[in-house]
Amino acid sequence: MAAPQIRGERDHLMKIALYQEFGEGCRRLTHELLPSDAGWELLDVPHAGAAVDSLSAADTEAIRSAEAVIASPLSPFPEAIYDPLGRVRLIQLLSAGYDNIDLDRCRSVGQLVATNGGANAVAVAEHTIMFILAALRRLPVLDRDTRAGRWTAAKTTEWEPHELEGRTVGLVGMGRIGREVARRLRPFDVRLQYYDVVRAPSNVTRSLRVRYVSWSRLLETSDIISLHVPLMEGTRGLIGAAELAQMKPGTILINTARGGLIDEAALIEALQSGRLGGAGLDAFSAEPFPAGHPLAAFDQVVLTPHFAGPTYESWPKRVRFAYENIARLERDERPESVVFELADMPLRAKS
Repeated sequence: MAAPQIRGERDHLMKIALYQEFGEGCRRLTHELLPSDAGWELLDVPHAGAAVDSLSAADTEAIRSAEAVIASPLSPFPEAIYDPLGRVRLIQLLSAGYDNIDLDRCRSVGQLVATNGGANAVAVAEHTIMFILAALRRLPVLDRDTRAGRWTAAKTTEWEPHELEGRTVGLVGMGRIGREVARRLRPFDVRLQYYDVVRAPSNVTRSLRVRYVSWSRLLETSDIISLHVPLMEGTRGLIGAAELAQMKPGTILINTARGGLIDEAALIEALQSGRLGGAGLDAFSAEPFPAGHPLAAFDQVVLTPHFAGPTYESWPKRVRFAYENIARLERDERPESVVFELADMPLRAKS
């Protein structure tokens, strides 16, 4: 009688390609958290950045031989990931965004794409609250003047710091991040409203004390508007000149999602005219944010370098979720947090 197979003694060990551009710390953590009893082989593939055609033959073959790719979508993916002759069944992202993924090609070859399952939701929500408070109080000006020995308090008649209490906050998107933002805003005694193409369940909105409003009403009645939606065909340029014109004078606009959601030229014009009260921006149309960008000249704008999500605490959550989804894949179960554009697509059979 043949000896039963156990994990690690199978003819085929699942291969996982790690293709990420978050740095050595992320690479090391992904190896450290690899389940020791899973019998998986984790293959490091150096990230090529924008030079996606520069992968070596060995790295190309490593990707093609993997059933799952753990990746970050900050740059376009190499052709090997979409190779119809390859074995990739799941592209598991460490991020919430997926705008650099060619979803049409994924569908054509039967690859599912999953985001990080909200592993960075707390980090982004906290960053959003920081932005709101910093913009209301014009923290960059206070910090700059204090460091330079200028006592700004004597000249606050030029602009007025504001309180958050009593304001109406409009959240665009009520997914994992939007809900975490709402949860953290409740103690500030604000009025919460949201717009989303998919309505949140009533038990969620009741517990968070947030109400659904139309897109136009959110723009027209919110004192603060915060964006929490992915960048896709339907959301690119979501905030343009027309939308900025609909906002109340003095509105503060927060973006911790993707730069392509906002028409930056229109945003600059709204800031220059004084119609917009301020902004907190963590994402931009061109990244890295170039020196001398016009947005850097505004005292009422708070800027950070696409850094809302990467906290020390979020990284283990991202990696563990990735491995949980890969375990589902190995069991031929559907992974969680599949992007909604591919939600109707069945799990591809093993090759």
